[in-house]
Amino acid sequence: MAGAGNGYAYYTFDDDFQRESAIGDPFGYVRSLPEKIVLDEIQRVPHIITSLKNAIDSVRKPGRC
Repeated sequence: MAGAGNGYAYYTFDDDFQRESAIGDPFGYVRSLPEKIVLDEIQRVPHIITSLKNAIDSVRKPGRC
């Protein structure tokens, strides 16, 4: 899986539980994520983009995008 060799957790929004959790509480979902992640099929949860941007902007450091 993408990023697995570099210590990244992999989440896919093809998974019903992950998708519904993110839709139900985007802010809480993003706060619960580990620092290094790969989010696959993110287009299925467009509401999460603003929460991701806020989380990234709140901790500005190299390698975080």
